[in-house]
Amino acid sequence: MDYAETITAERVRRAMTGYGEGTKVIAGLGGSFDYYTTGERLLQDDGMLNPTVGLSAIRDYVAWTEGIPIGQCAPLVPITTEGNASSPFWLGEAHGMELFFVWDDMQSHATRLPMVWR
Repeated sequence: MDYAETITAERVRRAMTGYGEGTKVIAGLGGSFDYYTTGERLLQDDGMLNPTVGLSAIRDYVAWTEGIPIGQCAPLVPITTEGNASSPFWLGEAHGMELFFVWDDMQSHATRLPMVWR
């Protein structure tokens, strides 16, 4: 049994709409409830990027962590686009810096986000 989807969701619904009968009616608190599930993990247990989430999700996350507001990451432009004046690796600008993200998701070229800076 999925506790969140069954028991918790029902308790929240009753708290919002009210419950009880006769002289023991408890008025609801109002409000609404949305139940969401998360997608795949961005980082695997070994610290490696998870290539199954897709390059777009990884670029959005890196842009956000670098201070580029959500929704303002530069679009992913294919390298083969003729006349492309901007780099396909450009994420955007934050804190007076131009930010680029280059990632090769080929299995033979593992990419790791270092946890220790030297």
